[in-house]
Amino acid sequence: MAGGRTIASVIAGVLVAATVALGAGPARATGRPNVPDEPQPTAFLVADADTGVIIAARNEHQALPPSSALKLVTALVGLEKMPIETILSVSALDARQPSPTIDMQEGQNWPMTDALHALLMASANDAAFAIAENASGSVAQFSADMQAGGRRWGLADSTLDNPAGLDTQGSPKNVMSAYDLAIIGRNALSVPAIADVAKLAQYQFTDPTGSARTVTNQNNTWLSGYEGATGLKPGSSDGASNALVASATRGGRTCVAVVLGSSDINGWAARLNDQCFSTPVAQGKGSTQLPPVRVATVDGRRDAVSGFPRALGAPAFASATRGKRQAPNGVAGKRAQRGTAKGNSPNRDTKAGAKNSGGGSAFTLRNLLLVGLVLLITFVLLRRRAVKRRRQRRVARQRLLADARRRGVLHVLEPESTGEVSHVTVVPGDGRRPRR
Repeated sequence: MAGGRTIASVIAGVLVAATVALGAGPARATGRPNVPDEPQPTAFLVADADTGVIIAARNEHQALPPSSALKLVTALVGLEKMPIETILSVSALDARQPSPTIDMQEGQNWPMTDALHALLMASANDAAFAIAENASGSVAQFSADMQAGGRRWGLADSTLDNPAGLDTQGSPKNVMSAYDLAIIGRNALSVPAIADVAKLAQYQFTDPTGSARTVTNQNNTWLSGYEGATGLKPGSSDGASNALVASATRGGRTCVAVVLGSSDINGWAARLNDQCFSTPVAQGKGSTQLPPVRVATVDGRRDAVSGFPRALGAPAFASATRGKRQAPNGVAGKRAQRGTAKGNSPNRDTKAGAKNSGGGSAFTLRNLLLVGLVLLITFVLLRRRAVKRRRQRRVARQRLLADARRRGVLHVLEPESTGEVSHVTVVPGDGRRPRR
């Protein structure tokens, strides 16, 4: 009887391996409470996030509504255009977005970091629109920036209309493929401001009214139900029929799975990630790879240049801006100024300004000392050069006069009172060499 069970288990293992080799679909995980039921998702893809090698995929280029999973794109574009310290001003358009929201009110100023947590964890639509308007000046321009960013990252099948992934009057304008969402997921994992937020179960903060708030991650089912889960973003709507971008790390290796059009997105994400971890990278789907990571956030660019040499007296870029919250630019900046005039400016800005006032005096004094040292060194060098040139001219004149005496062209009378050539008396000679 025991021998029969052993033979059966061997046959089952062979069948699973044959299924993976033929690329028919992800291998079924065993011994797990969340093994997905058939049918398969409309589309899926799982890839090694470190190398980009695609392990398994089905209908990976079919464009489908991503719903709130599109907010990963919003986070990437927002951070490519604004530093994490930015203060967002809330417009009437932002405040009237449908649920889920974080209850932003028109005229308020929200820290970008709080809005980003609400966007990625609570899928807040008002936070998505606030990030979009502050980053690009308008939702229409932000849509164009999303499309431009998508082309640069290598998206192949997407149409990106609004920052929240909302469907308009039952006709979705936002569509993405599993392939494109895997690209987005891989880029998002490379940005600490996104990856660190996506793995949190809860986030606590104080809103502009002074009230304590707690945000719970909508992706907690994945985070708590799969070993090594690290995020990223689920989405659901009538048009999307559920979507999930799910990442996990085991043994130093990270995998990212995308599931579109399934009633059991977490079960399929678990099954796909299981297959990724059990498959060597070299045995991926024909070694097909996702495009390389190309996201370039403001904070990443700032950190990259912070160690470069800089002009005398110029502060380091990172130290000059990090730790201070910046007002947004353009249209959003004007709204922020109006909000400040109304008294809505966060107290943290005032405190930061008070702390920095003393540091500015020390910085100015250090600059003055450096300038004085440079001037002193310059004066010494110029003085040495002038003395050297006078010495060279004096030696040249002495040589010319000595040569004239030897040839009898001039008689030179040198007063005994001084050895300076400038004081010699020169009289014409008779053309004969002088007697000694």
